Amino acid sequence: MKTYLGSTPINKQYLGTNGIYSISVGVTPQPITGSDVSADAYIAKVIAVGGTLTQPEATSIDNLFIGLRADGLLGQLVYMYPFMGGTADSHAISGLEPTSVSKTLLWVGDISQSLVHTSAGVDKTVASSDGYAYTTTTVDTYHTNVNDVAFGGYISTAVTNDLGFLVAHVAEQALSGLDRYQLNTPYNNDLVYAGSGRFDSLAIYDNTIPAVGTWIGSRVSSTDIQLYKNGSSVNTNVTANTSAVLNVSELELFSMGGSTGSNITTNGFDGVCGFIFGANGLSGAQVSTFQTRLNTYLTAIGR
Repeated sequence: MKTYLGSTPINKQYLGTNGIYSISVGVTPQPITGSDVSADAYIAKVIAVGGTLTQPEATSIDNLFIGLRADGLLGQLVYMYPFMGGTADSHAISGLEPTSVSKTLLWVGDISQSLVHTSAGVDKTVASSDGYAYTTTTVDTYHTNVNDVAFGGYISTAVTNDLGFLVAHVAEQALSGLDRYQLNTPYNNDLVYAGSGRFDSLAIYDNTIPAVGTWIGSRVSSTDIQLYKNGSSVNTNVTANTSAVLNVSELELFSMGGSTGSNITTNGFDGVCGFIFGANGLSGAQVSTFQTRLNTYLTAIGR
């Protein structure tokens, strides 16, 4: 005779003449998943490489993908690193192409240490966290037009430093300063700047305090590059972006020119970063919509 607990069959073992039984109930753990196919692929890869996710965190990731897809923004993104799972391997996974080797971040230097990779993201405030990350996919592969470029990141902790590159590439001025692709947070005390193209058409903002928040640089034409803080434009540069080209070297995060060795420390970002992305050029309305989705996601995961 089978014994049931609700609709679940249970095993029982008779322990004596007084009718006492020990009972064990078999419960199959439910997998951590998302309903959006892209979100589910990212979640699965994060777990597969040793990252840890709760179902609420997975649901938050899922909702982010669903929302960005509904807004028509997911297709605008060219790379995205949510830094989930709490390990160097899981933080390296691309949110958009989680199985791509060329889009998976490679960590160089002390930044690969486990104490740098936490539930808050990538923490470069800890001792001996010098280094950078890069993809073997180059900037000119992610983007197709130097005047149609956006990139940004969320910083939960920041300090005043010199040349804190969050997004960059290996050779800032290989063509006499005409191939910039970088987001500095902060630069020279508390200046924040974004650049795509000419050295004299950067969008620069004096933040006056450590640069905590979401920073997005977006160029939508040869005469319009804007820097956004928490979804609002804080600077516009209309200087013509002439003669500029997309850089053909690797995408780098948390430093600039790191592969030369000498810049791993001097150009390193010093703060805690919880999200980085790149996209085609975003309008002010699109930045605002993206910011709303990102805020909801960051709040849900406790960042």
